[in-house]
Amino acid sequence: MRKRLRGILPRSNEKMRKYALGWMSLTALAMTRCGGGSSNTGPTLDAQYQQAMQITSPDAKVIKLLEVAGKQKTAGDTGGANKSLASASLAAGQIADPASRANALNGVAYEQVKFNASTEAKDTLKAVRDTIKEIESAQAKVPNLVDMSVSYARLGNADAAKAYLEEAESDAGGISETRYRVDALLRVSIGYFRCELPAESERVMSTTRELAATIADHRHRSDALAEIGDALRKMSSPDAPVVLDEAKAAADQIDDNLSKAFALVNLGSKQAGAQNYAAAKALLDAAEELSGKVDASISGELRDDINQVRQRMQ
Repeated sequence: MRKRLRGILPRSNEKMRKYALGWMSLTALAMTRCGGGSSNTGPTLDAQYQQAMQITSPDAKVIKLLEVAGKQKTAGDTGGANKSLASASLAAGQIADPASRANALNGVAYEQVKFNASTEAKDTLKAVRDTIKEIESAQAKVPNLVDMSVSYARLGNADAAKAYLEEAESDAGGISETRYRVDALLRVSIGYFRCELPAESERVMSTTRELAATIADHRHRSDALAEIGDALRKMSSPDAPVVLDEAKAAADQIDDNLSKAFALVNLGSKQAGAQNYAAAKALLDAAEELSGKVDASISGELRDDINQVRQRMQ
């Protein structure tokens, strides 16, 4: 198991998810001209940087500056990209909530490593380490430790990467509620995988699967197994279809029509991501049939989710 794996799981809250989207989508940005040039239809990169600096919300500023840095890097403006990343790091440090601050700093560090700004990345990772000490919740601490570990591994510091993953594993094991412990342990397994520690990844994954099977609530068990199956698929594990089948079996046991439908859409989304379109269509069709049994006043979000997955399959 040696391929790079990123973005397998959603963040624990919406603010964290925004940061993930902020730095993970940079490689998809359009080509722009070098050094203060402009895109084909928009303002110059210098103007975009200045606009980003005017944003008052520090979390929104981080996301925009990471976007601008990606454009500058693509355009060959290394100096401009490094300036934008430095500004993003300062903005991230102004975020009050320590979990969100650590997450934003992790995003900056990830880009600094990618842009070969190793000295700056090490400084940012030190700020991440200091910030993580302020986080009280293990649920919020674990994903930040994992992200930090991956950046250390990419910097060539395998010892630090492993040490922080072991800390994340210890914190994850102390989470009391089973479904949240499963989520945290899955993140740790993915972290070990991304840091090219396959034996540790498989060990934690085995524990995660066993634990997920004990979740009493059918909806929570289905969702947890769906995430595990999707992660295994991205790891090219032959166990992925087995776990996704287990997730479907759990979904079939859900009594509430709306809850069952959402579980089926979640599974349909995973199958669509695996390009198993026939399986995805069957799941979405079943969810749509259930939506007809739910009051129209509460089924709108469900129908929207179904349509979004269908559009991805086109």
